[in-house]
Amino acid sequence: AKAATFAIQSSSNNRYDNDGTTNNASLSGSLNESSGNIGANITAGAGNIQNNAMTLAVGQGSSAEATTGGVQVSYNNVSDNDLYTVNAPYRTVYVRNNTNNASLSGSLNGAKGNVGVNIASGNGNMQSNTLSIASAQ
Repeated sequence: AKAATFAIQSSSNNRYDNDGTTNNASLSGSLNESSGNIGANITAGAGNIQNNAMTLAVGQGSSAEATTGGVQVSYNNVSDNDLYTVNAPYRTVYVRNNTNNASLSGSLNGAKGNVGVNIASGNGNMQSNTLSIASAQ
């Protein structure tokens, strides 16, 4: 028995200017008491790549082979998360235009099995969860 999962992901020649953006990615109060193969991807922002893959092969009286492969590529990305100054009376104020928040709260409590979770906020994040299982009986 053979099983295979492959994922090729690419993010190239992108430009992120993020002028005054707020990116919030969260998993809250979700997937509690779930079971089995669980894959959750939560993202906010630009150019984020996420992947969950599972391969399972069971062979009867022979051999078993399970393969999971993934290629993630990021080329020539430019991020312009502005930090600029404002001259206020008697002081210089630094202003940040960009806010990125990623959170996991109250989730996956009591979950059982293969659990893959990706949570990303911002620019150009690449994440992957893979699982390969082979069994010959």
